[in-house]
Amino acid sequence: MGIVVAIVATTGLLALASAPAGAGEPAQAGTVTTPFEPPTAVPRFETYPWYWAGNPAVITVDNKLKKLRDPIKKALSVWNHAGIDIKWKFKSGGADVKVVKYGNAPCGFGLATTNYNFNGRATDALVQLGTNSNIKKCVFTNVLTAAHEFGHVLGLNHEDDKCAVMNSSSTSAPGPGTDPNPAWPTQCDPQTDQWYCRVLSEDDLKGAKSIYGGNPKVKDPQFCPVSEPLR
Repeated sequence: MGIVVAIVATTGLLALASAPAGAGEPAQAGTVTTPFEPPTAVPRFETYPWYWAGNPAVITVDNKLKKLRDPIKKALSVWNHAGIDIKWKFKSGGADVKVVKYGNAPCGFGLATTNYNFNGRATDALVQLGTNSNIKKCVFTNVLTAAHEFGHVLGLNHEDDKCAVMNSSSTSAPGPGTDPNPAWPTQCDPQTDQWYCRVLSEDDLKGAKSIYGGNPKVKDPQFCPVSEPLR
């Protein structure tokens, strides 16, 4: 088995990522983690050496984080309606992907671990999301973080050269009053009192299409007011 771990932080700090030595060689068994290093800029999407089988690939999710139900549901809905040949479905118990609490980490921190076999076929995954924050203020940050971690599960690596939900970090600013905090991937242009409601950029979709196929289209608008409820 091979294992790859990816981390994203939304505090405005650089996230750290690690991959097993020889990550481009899925026939290599064992779990070997390289030292953490800051991500480097790449000119386009990059992918990991695994994929989920099927046409479309149906991936089941067991969400153990009921307090993040709505952001997780939104993140999966965005992926499901992106035009990629994949289908995320909720399943209680025995699912392909389990979503759990990420220790005492605050919102905006996530960890995705995907297991795959010798031919590169993904077998199961674990997604951990930070919850130790004001959930209402973090709702949009949680959507972006969940979408990012599910992107890793699909096989997408970090992209730090252009605006993408797969940027290795994202940024959040204090929201007005009781409204949720504005949030956006770090390489996207910040917007006052708005969040990156497009969620998936052209680069994210190109990366996913390279693995699964489909006919993806970038959604509009790019940014939405934080005063609008999550839909």
